[in-house]
Amino acid sequence: MPTLGTHRFERCQDWKLLIESVALLKRFIKHRKEDKPKIRLKSVDSYKAAETYDDGILRVGGRLKNVSADVVCALPLLIPGKHYVATLLIVKCHQSVRHQGRYFTEGKVRSSGYWITGCRRLVVSILHKCVICRRMRRQCESQKMSDLPEDLLIPGQPPFTSVGVDIFGPWDVITRKTRGSSANSTCLVTRAVHIEVLEEMSSSSFINALRRSTAIRGKVKLFRSDMGTNFLGAMDPYA
Repeated sequence: MPTLGTHRFERCQDWKLLIESVALLKRFIKHRKEDKPKIRLKSVDSYKAAETYDDGILRVGGRLKNVSADVVCALPLLIPGKHYVATLLIVKCHQSVRHQGRYFTEGKVRSSGYWITGCRRLVVSILHKCVICRRMRRQCESQKMSDLPEDLLIPGQPPFTSVGVDIFGPWDVITRKTRGSSANSTCLVTRAVHIEVLEEMSSSSFINALRRSTAIRGKVKLFRSDMGTNFLGAMDPYA
């Protein structure tokens, strides 16, 4: 009859599933050995016992044998780095520290009471394959600038042949102090060559302002805007 070896652990994709499988197997064995089987429910103690359930388990030696039993990192469990269990443990610790990097992951492994041979190299290998870490630490993309439009490069055109249109404001600024409070007014200072005041953010107000500007500055051949709704509504009537 084939034995249940640790090579079967590779069927589990994470540490939680492995512990649940071992705890279930232990409950099943106890159930079969009893003369009068009884239902055994899941418990926290059964999962804790499943984490260290193995024959001949080794611990790292030292001079801390007299330390309190509550200190789990005093005599950590020795786990070979090439074993599949080591990979599951590191992935579990890495997720518990919220993908904060190699040093946090190594510290979590130590504080959990495990000593994995070649831990640093294995942690670096696992974090290199972590999709979340690679997504958070990827190099920032640089904006690719497009070529300037032709109407900005052709010299010799009359002013206001090609214009850019935009609506901004209102901006309230303090103009002067009074006895009661401060007097505010709307500032329309901008670098634009021509400024028109709009009563509201509508297409009709924009059309009136556009007609006033063209009456002073002349006919415009090309308009560029951010394609706002008030601009799009003014395209057909102005055309």
